[in-house]
Amino acid sequence: MSEEIIKILDDLGKRFGIVIDWSSQNVMPYLQDLMNRFIQYKTATAIVMIIVSILILIIGIIVTITLIKWKKSEKFNEKYISDDNFTLIMFSIFI
Repeated sequence: MSEEIIKILDDLGKRFGIVIDWSSQNVMPYLQDLMNRFIQYKTATAIVMIIVSILILIIGIIVTITLIKWKKSEKFNEKYISDDNFTLIMFSIFI
Protein backbone atom coordinates (compact mmCIF):
# COMPACT_ATOMS: atom_id res chain seq x y z
CA MET A 1 0.00 0.00 0.00
CA SER A 2 1.11 3.53 -0.58
CA GLU A 3 2.38 5.64 2.30
CA GLU A 4 -0.51 8.10 2.01
CA ILE A 5 -3.16 5.43 2.45
CA ILE A 6 -1.27 4.00 5.43
CA LYS A 7 -1.10 7.47 7.02
CA ILE A 8 -4.84 7.97 6.52
CA LEU A 9 -5.68 4.55 7.97
CA ASP A 10 -3.33 5.14 10.92
CA ASP A 11 -4.99 8.47 11.66
CA LEU A 12 -8.45 6.92 11.40
CA GLY A 13 -7.32 4.08 13.65
CA LYS A 14 -6.11 6.55 16.29
CA ARG A 15 -9.48 8.29 16.25
CA PHE A 16 -11.35 5.04 16.83
CA GLY A 17 -8.83 3.49 19.23
CA ILE A 18 -7.38 0.78 17.00
CA VAL A 19 -3.68 0.17 16.53
CA ILE A 20 -2.85 -1.43 13.20
CA ASP A 21 0.19 -3.69 13.16
CA TRP A 22 1.55 -3.16 9.65
CA SER A 23 4.38 -5.67 10.19
CA SER A 24 1.87 -8.50 10.54
CA GLN A 25 1.06 -10.66 7.52
CA ASN A 26 -2.67 -10.51 8.24
CA VAL A 27 -3.70 -6.84 8.39
CA MET A 28 -7.23 -7.42 7.11
CA PRO A 29 -8.89 -8.10 10.51
CA TYR A 30 -7.58 -4.75 11.77
CA LEU A 31 -8.84 -2.95 8.70
CA GLN A 32 -12.22 -4.70 8.84
CA ASP A 33 -12.65 -3.71 12.50
CA LEU A 34 -11.66 -0.14 11.66
CA MET A 35 -14.12 0.07 8.78
CA ASN A 36 -16.91 -1.46 10.89
CA ARG A 37 -16.37 1.20 13.55
CA PHE A 38 -16.28 3.93 10.92
CA ILE A 39 -19.55 2.70 9.41
CA GLN A 40 -21.18 2.57 12.86
CA TYR A 41 -20.00 6.14 13.51
CA LYS A 42 -21.43 7.39 10.21
CA THR A 43 -24.72 5.56 10.82
CA ALA A 44 -25.04 7.05 14.31
CA THR A 45 -24.38 10.59 13.06
CA ALA A 46 -26.93 10.13 10.27
CA ILE A 47 -29.57 8.95 12.76
CA VAL A 48 -28.90 11.93 15.02
CA MET A 49 -29.23 14.32 12.07
CA ILE A 50 -32.54 12.69 11.05
CA ILE A 51 -33.88 13.11 14.59
CA VAL A 52 -32.78 16.76 14.69
CA SER A 53 -34.41 17.38 11.30
CA ILE A 54 -37.68 15.83 12.45
CA LEU A 55 -37.65 17.97 15.60
CA ILE A 56 -37.05 21.12 13.55
CA LEU A 57 -39.90 20.13 11.22
CA ILE A 58 -42.28 19.58 14.14
CA ILE A 59 -41.33 22.93 15.70
CA GLY A 60 -41.85 24.62 12.33
CA ILE A 61 -45.31 23.12 11.98
CA ILE A 62 -46.27 24.22 15.51
CA VAL A 63 -45.05 27.77 14.89
CA THR A 64 -46.86 27.95 11.55
CA ILE A 65 -50.12 26.81 13.16
CA THR A 66 -49.62 29.41 15.91
CA LEU A 67 -49.07 32.12 13.31
CA ILE A 68 -52.22 31.13 11.45
CA LYS A 69 -54.23 31.20 14.69
CA TRP A 70 -52.73 34.64 15.46
CA LYS A 71 -53.84 35.92 12.06
CA LYS A 72 -57.40 34.72 12.68
CA SER A 73 -57.54 36.13 16.23
CA GLU A 74 -58.68 39.55 17.38
CA LYS A 75 -55.07 40.55 18.19
CA PHE A 76 -54.33 40.70 14.47
CA ASN A 77 -54.98 44.26 13.37
CA GLU A 78 -54.28 45.25 9.79
CA LYS A 79 -54.93 48.92 10.57
CA TYR A 80 -52.40 49.02 13.42
CA ILE A 81 -49.53 47.32 11.62
CA SER A 82 -49.77 47.09 7.88
CA ASP A 83 -46.94 44.52 7.76
CA ASP A 84 -48.83 41.78 9.61
CA ASN A 85 -49.61 39.87 6.42
CA PHE A 86 -46.04 40.28 5.26
CA THR A 87 -44.76 39.14 8.66
CA LEU A 88 -46.95 36.04 8.58
CA ILE A 89 -45.83 35.11 5.09
CA MET A 90 -42.14 35.70 5.83
CA PHE A 91 -42.20 33.67 9.07
CA SER A 92 -43.99 30.85 7.28
CA ILE A 93 -41.38 30.85 4.53
CA PHE A 94 -38.46 30.91 6.97
CA ILE A 95 -39.97 28.10 9.01
